[in-house]
Amino acid sequence: MINYEKNKIHINFITLLLLLLSLCFAMNKAQANEAPAAELLNSLQTLSQNQKNAEPQVMLLVSFSLPEASLKQYIAQAAYLDIPLYIRGLYQNSLLATQQKIARLLGEDIQGGLAIDPTKFSQFNIERVPTLVIAQDKQRFDVVSGHVSLQALIEAINDRGAYGQTMAATLLGRIQTWQD
Repeated sequence: MINYEKNKIHINFITLLLLLLSLCFAMNKAQANEAPAAELLNSLQTLSQNQKNAEPQVMLLVSFSLPEASLKQYIAQAAYLDIPLYIRGLYQNSLLATQQKIARLLGEDIQGGLAIDPTKFSQFNIERVPTLVIAQDKQRFDVVSGHVSLQALIEAINDRGAYGQTMAATLLGRIQTWQD
């Protein structure tokens, strides 16, 4: 039996370590320009604080195998809706390649982000991405997959979900406000 809570703490520590290494890399790369390093540090502090909060009810699971344009769109949309994005592991099994890929996806504005947490994929039995999960708890959740817009994924749970319809309706309301 896998202890998800123990693994989650371990994975969160690895994610934090990955971000610290990214910070060190950015600081070495931009010694003359302190703004990018300060923004990355602020992003790291925000992610660390968010990980201390309760388990998110909504999450989007993605992969680096998705087209880069799609990943950028999912990152932007999820950031607006405060939906955390998770990837299963490192890009090309390399910490440096992962950091570079994430930096390229985020661009200069550093809005949104990705967390590495393979336990999310196993907990919800995710085999395809992108996948939206809206969970009441670890046993009651709705899952929908498909390479469509985040809004379409949310609409699918709103229309056919068993547990996440209320949250989906709230998210759709925020999207409507965003589009107006």
